[in-house]
Amino acid sequence: MSRNRPEEQMYIDFCREFTFRFPKELKYLFRIEHGGYKIGKKEQGIRKITSLRAGVPDYAFFKSNVDLDGLCTQIYYILEKSLGAVFNDNILTEIDQLIRQIISAPKMLWIEFKVKGNKLTAHQEEVRDILISQGHKHVTCYSAESGIEELMKYIK
Repeated sequence: MSRNRPEEQMYIDFCREFTFRFPKELKYLFRIEHGGYKIGKKEQGIRKITSLRAGVPDYAFFKSNVDLDGLCTQIYYILEKSLGAVFNDNILTEIDQLIRQIISAPKMLWIEFKVKGNKLTAHQEEVRDILISQGHKHVTCYSAESGIEELMKYIK
């Protein structure tokens, strides 16, 4: 079973750099193993039965990039200072903006690594579209460095 895939060095470089830069965040990063190498019919059958799906990205970062506690606290203080007062447009607009931040925040970051020149497969495009429609962020990276850059943008 040969595993000489060009992406594997990217995975190693990405994980080394991630571990160095974000050691406390490591618990939120998961590699999704797809195989990517030739397997027998029996293994293919097992994977199909156990819901292994083509197109799932290589990594998932299971941490929201929004301070939900902070936003909820802001809403609480706005409501508290407004008790007994008439809710004017300014107060409602402020609350509306905070709620929209909560709702529009990506739930998770999904990272797909590709060797330069390769594109997403049809299955990968389908999964990307599903993830985005469900409020997740999906990025395609062509180097370990670009994966780290995307992660840094997401965390900030």
